[in-house]
Formats: sequence, structure tokens, C-alpha cells
Amino acid sequence: MDLEAHAVLGDMHDEAARLHRESAILTLQEKCVQLEKTRLAAQLASIEKEEHEMKAQLARVNRKLAVTEQRIATFNSLSLLLARVPVEIWRLVFTWLREMAMSNHVLWRLGHVCHKWREIAHGDAYLWNDISIDTISVSRCSSAALEKQLELSRSATLHVAFRGSMVDDHDLCYDLLDISARHSSRWERFEVDWEGDMSVFNALSDIAGRLDRLRYLRVFSLPTESFPDEEDWNETWPMANAFRTAPLLEDVFLTWKGGCCPASPVVRLPPTVKRLRIAAQPKDLVRVLHDAPDIVELVFREVTDKWILFYGGFVFMNAIERLHLTHSKAANRIISWLRTPVLQELSVAGSVIELPQFLEESGCRLQQLTLEVPRGEAETVLTVLRGQPELSYLRLRVHCWSHGLSYRETMEVLVPQLTVSTGQSTVCPSLTSLDIELTQAGPWVKWEDAFCGMVESRRGSLEIVRIQGIPLSAVNTGRLESLRHQGITVTMI
Repeated sequence: MDLEAHAVLGDMHDEAARLHRESAILTLQEKCVQLEKTRLAAQLASIEKEEHEMKAQLARVNRKLAVTEQRIATFNSLSLLLARVPVEIWRLVFTWLREMAMSNHVLWRLGHVCHKWREIAHGDAYLWNDISIDTISVSRCSSAALEKQLELSRSATLHVAFRGSMVDDHDLCYDLLDISARHSSRWERFEVDWEGDMSVFNALSDIAGRLDRLRYLRVFSLPTESFPDEEDWNETWPMANAFRTAPLLEDVFLTWKGGCCPASPVVRLPPTVKRLRIAAQPKDLVRVLHDAPDIVELVFREVTDKWILFYGGFVFMNAIERLHLTHSKAANRIISWLRTPVLQELSVAGSVIELPQFLEESGCRLQQLTLEVPRGEAETVLTVLRGQPELSYLRLRVHCWSHGLSYRETMEVLVPQLTVSTGQSTVCPSLTSLDIELTQAGPWVKWEDAFCGMVESRRGSLEIVRIQGIPLSAVNTGRLESLRHQGITVTMI
């Protein structure tokens, strides 16, 4: 009996111990559940907070979207209204503004805000045609929108701008190009701004080959990847020869994405081209100039120097009247190529060490000249000026950093020689417009006495003076006002 009681008691102790363990486990599980409940409550609060912030952000975006859509609608309405204005009216307006910019101080200040206006105000006329008037733009739009635009506008300019994700939508690109090609007989100006693969780019040749009235071509940001070899141009890059048969093409502007590409094929040109602006390697320029030997204006920029060593000497152009070399390393070597006695306008960046020999050998008589005054070359610049008695416009860019030799040499060598002391000056006697640009000029620049004295000595012939880069603290307005009272138009930038 005692044994049975002990056995039952042992079982009861075991059961009690088991129940204690289960109770402890349940208590622990309850605590875990409570902790999880607390964590989920905190997470829910965080989610609710994020939801509230997202709703607020969405509301702000919707407000901005509504404003943007309203602006787009207003702009589209204004564009359609302006499209009805004859292009001749726009040309008259822009021509008037350009003429005003030559003498109006307010428009000169606007030049610092807008790059295009700055180029116009500074008299760089070779950039004037970059401004498109009444343009049909083939960009991110629907086929119906383009058809409507073509219907409402009398534009003769087609601007193709495919960028970003749009170039991946080949069907849309082909559709827009096909619509534009149907109106090929109206286009006189064709502008291409491209970022994409070659497959769709080649479709542009379908339009290019039918542009019988084309007079102006601008190809900007050409793709530089996977260009074919020269012998494969006709098959894999039909754009290269697409403009070769354009019977009226006169004005061409070519550049490449990232500046220039030494392995890039060149758009071949018809012999009718008279004006070329190009950013390319000189070996490519050789091909282009042989296609169009009667070019009268050449703007050559953004090139590297290494190719000129091998391809110089193959170009002998006789018809160029306006030459702009905006890359300092290439300027002298390109000058050494050319033999152009009819040259009237010349712009050179950087060293001018070979310029006197070029001008003497070519026998040209310049009307307009733009030069930097490199360190140690003031005497060379003076030699150039002495050899150009018919020069009417002179622009000098002078570096004026602290103790700059360019500035000191200009003040000590050029300005005294340009000053008329007695009788007629032997340096630039026909000068009517003078443009001086001082770079990094500080209050320490003592320019006024010598410069204003030189201008005053030429008041019988000098009509327009522009001064750029002088801090206001270094300007004696009374001295400049006296020049204005003497009939000289003085503009400070």
C-alpha cells in the first residue's frame, strides 16, 4: 500500500513539474507575443507615418504637375500663335535687336545671361544662323501632334532631336521620321541632335536624300560608337553621302558628341557649300574641303593637335573670306596650310607667331581681326596690325592676372603704337570699331589713362568702343562719359 502511495505521489510530483514547465513556456510565449505585438504596433505606426508623408509628397507632386501642365498648355498655345507670324517678320525683329545690341547697354548686359545674345552682341556673326526661326521640332511627341504641327506651321526648318529613352522606341522614331519625309520638299534648314544607336540614325538618310531645297545643315552630337570603315560607308552609314546631292546646300555645321572623334567618318558635302563650321580632326577636314573647294567661311574648333602633324600641307584653299580658328593649338598649323588672298575676316585663339608670314605670303587685306595677345607676342601682334592698313574692326583679348605679361606688354607696346600723336597713325589708320576684353582684371589694373588717351586720339575715325572684363571699382565713369560726348559709342560689359 505504501509503495502504491509513493508511486502515485511520485507521478503527481512529475505531473506538477511538467505543468510548471508548460506554465513557464506559456508565460515566455506570452511575453514573446507581447513583444511581437509591441514591435508590430511600432511598425504600423511607422508605416502610417510614411503613408502620411507619401500622401503629402504626392499632393505636392500633383500640384507641381498641374502647374507644369498649365505652363505647357500656355506654351503650346503661344507656339501655335507665333507659328502664324510670317518668318520675314521674325527676321526683321531679330535683325533690329541685333543692331540695337551693338550700341545699347541693356542688351549688352543681357549678353551675360544668354550665350546666344552674347555671341550676337559681340559681333560674332558666324553664329547668327544657329538661332532657328519658326522651327518644326521632331522630338518626344505623338504622330498626331506632329501632323497637327505641320498643318498649322509654314516652317521651312526641321529639327530632329532624339534623346534619352525615346531612342529606344524605334517604332515612334520611324513613324515621326516617315511623317517628316513626306514633307521633304518644304525643308530648307535641317538640324539633327542625336543620342542613340546607329540603326535609327540611318533612317535620317531617307529624309536627307530628298531635301532638294536644303540650304542649311546642322548635325550636332553625332554618335561616335561603332563607326564603319571608309569602304563600308555607303552600306552601313548612308548618312555620310546623303547630302552629297543637295543642289542648294550652302551652310553646314558639323560636330560630334564629346568634341571630336579621330576615327569618325565625315558627312560628305556638295560643291555648293560656302560656309562651314566644323569640330573634327584635320584629316576629316581635308576630305570635306576637297568636296567643297569654294568655301568662303570656315570655323574650325575643338580639335586636337596630333593629327595636324601628319595631314598639314594637303589643304590649299583660295576662296575663304572669313576664317575663325577657335582652338589655340591648331591655329598656327592650319594657318600655315592656307593660301587665301581674299580673306577679309580672321579670328585666331592662342599664339599668333606664324600669322605675319601667312598674311604677307597670302597678300590678303583684312577688314576684321580678332586676336589674343599671348605672353611675349605683343610685338608680333603689332607687326600684324602694321601690315593691315584697311582694318576697320579689331578685337583684342588680353590676359590680366596679377603681374600678367600679356597685359603689361599690351599697355607698353600696343596701346602707345595705336595712339595717334601727330598726323595719321601708321597702325590701323582705318579703324572704326575697337573691342577690348580683359580677363581676370582686378582693381589694380591701371588701364584708363593710356587706353582712354588712345581712344581720344582717334576720335576723328573711331566710332564704336567696347570694353569687357574691367571691374566697376576700376572704372572712372567721368572719363568714359567724356568719350561719349565726343561722339564715340562706349559700351562697358
